[in-house]
Amino acid sequence: MTKQEEFELFKKEFGRYQRLFGLEGYKINFENKSLKDRNSDICIDVQGMAANVVFDRSNKRDEKDIKKIAKHECTHLFLGRVTTYAHRRYITPDLIEEAEEEVVRKLVDLIKVK
Repeated sequence: MTKQEEFELFKKEFGRYQRLFGLEGYKINFENKSLKDRNSDICIDVQGMAANVVFDRSNKRDEKDIKKIAKHECTHLFLGRVTTYAHRRYITPDLIEEAEEEVVRKLVDLIKVK
């Protein structure tokens, strides 16, 4: 698989999880560049509903690894609001509850009852 094919697979798989997690409202910008010590990275703007996702092009990976990396980064997007609020110095209980409810609603949709 070429580096470009790896990047295209990463974007496709990230999009699959973005839809699965109910995060279609986010505008995603993808970059394919070398990272020093990571396979990928994500920077999320919760208020702007946007994210910049970087896939490291310096290492050769198989399909399974690429899919796992995409799922990993999209899971960060899934938890973005909770993480953003957790890093704030002053946070109101209402915002914490709002972020928690968002995660709970999405998990309820994801977890199927048998």
